[in-house]
Amino acid sequence: MDLLKKNKVLITITGILIIMNVALMATMWFGGPRPPHGAPPPPLPPEEFIARELNLSGQQRDQFRTEQEHHFAKIKDAHEEAQKLKSDGYKFITGTNPDTAQAMECYRKACALMLELDRETMHHFIRLRSYLQPEQVEKFDKVLTEMFTKMPPPRILPAHPGEGPMNR
Repeated sequence: MDLLKKNKVLITITGILIIMNVALMATMWFGGPRPPHGAPPPPLPPEEFIARELNLSGQQRDQFRTEQEHHFAKIKDAHEEAQKLKSDGYKFITGTNPDTAQAMECYRKACALMLELDRETMHHFIRLRSYLQPEQVEKFDKVLTEMFTKMPPPRILPAHPGEGPMNR
């Protein structure tokens, strides 16, 4: 009789542990990932952040969206072409007979395209500013300044071989 009671207790405990395990697994599976407690919320998309920071009207939001679509359409091909030129330039310096003259020509063309992209981006920001009220322009300028100062700088390679951080 003592053995029967022990088996019932073990079966009951095992059943409870199985139910708890299934419940925990279901919670983890269906609950999805959650940010750690106290973690900052994920950043807003740039257009939402600017709309909120500047308190844009519906018309201004539409103007911004249209301008942004035109800007991205305008720079997309040039950006892809610059990437292709950089890749082509790299191909000229690989292999047994590197052709640095051809590589440099590709890089010069890529740089000219990047300059054109930066010029277009500058005009894009000027057009965006034209949709704003004077008090919004001040906020817009502050947001852009903050954005540009917080962006990580491009990775700069050493000017001469052997001068990089790996050679110290």
